[in-house]
Amino acid sequence: MNKVAAIYNIVFEAFEGKKDKAGKPYINHLLRVSDTVSGWCKQMSNSDEDDLVAAALLHDIVEDCEDWDFERVKDWFGYRIAFIIRVLTKGIQNYDVYIAYVTTDPSASLIKLA
Repeated sequence: MNKVAAIYNIVFEAFEGKKDKAGKPYINHLLRVSDTVSGWCKQMSNSDEDDLVAAALLHDIVEDCEDWDFERVKDWFGYRIAFIIRVLTKGIQNYDVYIAYVTTDPSASLIKLA
């Protein structure tokens, strides 16, 4: 099983029963973001597509799933994916500071735009 396929299983389990603000399954948001990132990677012939799609699928896992932290993400998926997720995870800073931080990493920026 490839990395992205394995991550689909993990994300579906981790977000099971979670809803977005509209009451829809939260997994729909993660799938939309990852599909958009995948499409953009294909258009750009980006060789990092697997890592970017993986990070897109996982981008809210630390924020929204208490069983996951950055160390676990790094151990399971590697430093690069954990770094992207860390950049995308909102902290205590205000939104403008958060967006400025996200724009320091092109991969995080791409996922945020998606």
